[in-house]
Amino acid sequence: MTLELIDAYRLFFLEKEDFKNALFYSENGLKLFSDDSELYQNKGFSLIGLEDYKNAEIALKKAIQFGENNETIYMSHAMLATCYLAYNTRDYQRKALEELKIVEGLNDDEEEKEEVSRLIKKLEDKLKDGRKK
Repeated sequence: MTLELIDAYRLFFLEKEDFKNALFYSENGLKLFSDDSELYQNKGFSLIGLEDYKNAEIALKKAIQFGENNETIYMSHAMLATCYLAYNTRDYQRKALEELKIVEGLNDDEEEKEEVSRLIKKLEDKLKDGRKK
């Protein structure tokens, strides 16, 4: 099976929000292309969809490690922040904040950068409010 065919299948299932099948094709692709950052990123996204945040974190960190372009690295950090926020604890909220700051630094699009800045501010305020209680 070629990488292009694997990509077509996993993207098809991701668009259908069929995370189980998208994960299947991402994992099978990684058996053949073990250092492909986009396959790791999509594996992480699929695992988030399946609410398996621990394994999503592992996959997204590998996507960052093998990241071949700024967009893959940027999106993987953004998904990692989403993953951390799902835990809904202060420690993970701090980790999410760190990831969002990385995302903000990597972003060249001013509109998106402003949106990330708003999210950072909102999360910082939430963390400050939690300390006051």
